[in-house]
Amino acid sequence: MAERKADVQAHWTRPGVLARIDAALTELGQDPQILTPEILGTIEHLHSGGLATTREQAKRIALTKDSRVLDVGCGLGGPARYLAHTYGCRVDGIDLTPELIETGRVLTERCKLADRVALRVGNALELPYSRRPSCPAGSSSATTRPNGSATHSAT
Repeated sequence: MAERKADVQAHWTRPGVLARIDAALTELGQDPQILTPEILGTIEHLHSGGLATTREQAKRIALTKDSRVLDVGCGLGGPARYLAHTYGCRVDGIDLTPELIETGRVLTERCKLADRVALRVGNALELPYSRRPSCPAGSSSATTRPNGSATHSAT
């Protein structure tokens, strides 16, 4: 198991991710310090289909400001920020790759969403939460992204 975790981390770890995102934003005429999830959506959704797929998947679940979402394999946190910004919900994202989480936290701060989005290094097989949400029938939704990561909503 530890070997697989190391393989995933090695695959996704790239030094200077934040600097490259800032350079791309500047090239696009955006101030990297003043961001929204929509601006970032053009460059940082790591799953196939990008922001369009995130929007389509989000339409499949009934999110409200009272919803809490767990984004497993959140990468930089783009979908988490989009959901929090669009629906006002709280999103917890976990990913195996520390650099992606660190970069995602900076981007979340810049979007002024740190009060609704919490990103942390974690393993889907060892969730870092003290209790699992209990969901009455019909109040839980799960969405799987094309890359295999999942989004779960418990309202």
